Amino acid sequence: MRRTSRTTAALSAAALTLCTVGGLTSATALTNLRDAPSVEDRSVVPRPVEESSTAQARRGTTSTAPLTKGTAISIPAVGLDAGLNPIRFQGSVFTPPSDINRGGIWGAKLEARKPSTTVLIGHVSDPHDRPGAFKSIWNARRGMTGTTRDKQGRIRTWKVTKIWQTPKESLPRGVFLPGKKRVLRLITCYDRISYSSGRFHYRSNLVVEMEPIEGPSK
Repeated sequence: MRRTSRTTAALSAAALTLCTVGGLTSATALTNLRDAPSVEDRSVVPRPVEESSTAQARRGTTSTAPLTKGTAISIPAVGLDAGLNPIRFQGSVFTPPSDINRGGIWGAKLEARKPSTTVLIGHVSDPHDRPGAFKSIWNARRGMTGTTRDKQGRIRTWKVTKIWQTPKESLPRGVFLPGKKRVLRLITCYDRISYSSGRFHYRSNLVVEMEPIEGPSK
């Protein structure tokens, strides 16, 4: 996957972490860059969460393609069906779409076949704690399958292979870099901390990693 020198410099100079301000997911740069421990060391089974009415309606659908039009991601078993907007670095900051029902896409094109990484990030909630589309990935489990639709309308099937969490201050740059496999990584906030004042924040990131098992094809 090709990168501009500016993007490469951003990844080399700072670790990226998804954080929340009033429940909104955003990305900010840190200076304590470090490589990732093995995924197995941080493998988790996310705690089940209450689903939104939209997620409940979509969960269990047998559709082989996202219901949302355009570029999209779907994991029917957890009720995820979200459109995807292209996102980019602004300096060393990475910000997902403001619409909590959509995700952001960065990196390799969905149809890429060579070893590369595509990153999807999205909101876990809004400031009023209404669930965003990506909160549904808290219910993801290994072996679940999902599909993506690229800009040309081609459908690709993926399988969840790893699920892990990391403190926000140590989200490794390796999450964003290409490796030896074709990988799709979904990232959102996790591990909510609530206060008596009603305020809340999330102290971890959840990473759901998927690998292609079919496609892309119409």
